Amino acid sequence: MKKQMFILISLAILFAGCGIQPPTQDLEKAKATLAKAEEANAKEFAPKEYQEAQEFLAKGEQTMEPEKSRKNKEALEYFQQAQSKAEEAYKKSAPKYAEKTLNESKQALEQAKSIKADVAVKEEFLKAEQLLKEAEEAKAKKDYKTAWQKALEAKSVAENARKIAEEKRMRAESAINDAKEKIDNIEKEISK
Repeated sequence: MKKQMFILISLAILFAGCGIQPPTQDLEKAKATLAKAEEANAKEFAPKEYQEAQEFLAKGEQTMEPEKSRKNKEALEYFQQAQSKAEEAYKKSAPKYAEKTLNESKQALEQAKSIKADVAVKEEFLKAEQLLKEAEEAKAKKDYKTAWQKALEAKSVAENARKIAEEKRMRAESAINDAKEKIDNIEKEISK
């Protein structure tokens, strides 16, 4: 009886020693890497890898125990797989997202130029062109995050320039129409 009790206690100590603390740092790393992939629009450009990363993260969170446990080793492995898949998703999507945002910025600049924003709001237009140039340089250096950030900013500035130019055009047209109406009224008065 004493021998059996000793064996049970020894086994309990042995199994308790096999457990690890909750891998909270690995959980946070996996979440941060997944957020980085999401920022690079991985849902669109690397959906399979992104989905797998989310699934591994969820499995890890479901498996993780709040105290020292053998299950935490399994959770740790899930978090490491989630981080690896999220990094893969980021690497796959970052250059594609940078290219997409650059193209959108170029289109926004062309639209702004088509209504003479380069003349009507020259400073804004030049700022958008400069941002686009910086985005293209960053992409050439494979600094994709800077590339898409600059491209998004260039797009926003170009769209704003187009909007301001459009408002100026509408005000000018309205003033011209008012002037034409006044001239017509004066001509009618004179011809009486």
